[in-house]
Amino acid sequence: MANEIFRPPRLQALVRDENGAIEKVPITSLGVGWAVFNWGSYKKGNLVGLEAHGSKIAIELELISQNEGEVKVQWQDISFNFTIFHLWLRGLSLEERETLIADVLSWQEEAHIRALQEDTPLKKVA
Repeated sequence: MANEIFRPPRLQALVRDENGAIEKVPITSLGVGWAVFNWGSYKKGNLVGLEAHGSKIAIELELISQNEGEVKVQWQDISFNFTIFHLWLRGLSLEERETLIADVLSWQEEAHIRALQEDTPLKKVA
């Protein structure tokens, strides 16, 4: 089973609906290469970015419908995981970091393992 960070605080998906309106939706689960959030199975749209602590990352991804209104987005570039990780983690308070440390370390470890398996060179971000 993939390591997950459940309900990462202040990490949101920016979703454009079929009418062009952009909505901020809280991420409910974050893993290596994917994120899950509640959007509604009846809605059509796509992910146009992620926002962490007010900073935005533009990315265009297809929404993959899960069960009962939950959607998933996936990406292949392992380095994108570290971009999200760094942006999200640097905005957390020390107290929040301490409560999430086990989840964050397991997520980072899985990303490193996948990067090694795919022979992806990693840059140091911090």
